[in-house]
Amino acid sequence: MPKTPVVLLGQLPEGPPVSDCFAMLASKNRGSTSGGKPFFNCKFQDSSRTATAMIWEDTDWFAACDAEWQPGQFFKIRGIFAVSDKYGPQLAIHAVRPVKDDDSADGFDESAFYKRSRFDSEAMLAELIKLAETEIAVEPLKQLTLKLLADNADALKRLPATQGKFFPFPGGWLEHTLSVAKNFCCS
Repeated sequence: MPKTPVVLLGQLPEGPPVSDCFAMLASKNRGSTSGGKPFFNCKFQDSSRTATAMIWEDTDWFAACDAEWQPGQFFKIRGIFAVSDKYGPQLAIHAVRPVKDDDSADGFDESAFYKRSRFDSEAMLAELIKLAETEIAVEPLKQLTLKLLADNADALKRLPATQGKFFPFPGGWLEHTLSVAKNFCCS
């Protein structure tokens, strides 16, 4: 019998059957029902979907959630995805564990969990370097700019423009800077 593929949270179909996915824990908040029953409200996400999972005290993974699970940690989850009119995207978990090194054989790739620039970082950096070479007239300023771009190339390809709302993804700084430079010198 062929092995069922493990997909990203955003690729889970709605409703049964139970499926396996990889997801990142975005947040966990402890609460209790009006009757005093403890639970954790956990939000799991990938780059395209966020879903809430309730971790109740009587589940096998409640203690691990309490003591070990941290936002930013990756998990392999077996469950059912559904969208509730009242509660939004939900994940009914049947089994869960932290991602292991050998999960890469099942398709786990940490970079799939982060939004990225819609443009290739290498191409954006090359275009910014070309603009600096052709548009900066003052030679010492041009050389300084080219040196800074060369010395920081790897970081510039990964940096967000901000941590919050403004190009908040890897390559965001480069995308924004290139856009501004093109508007300034090419308009």
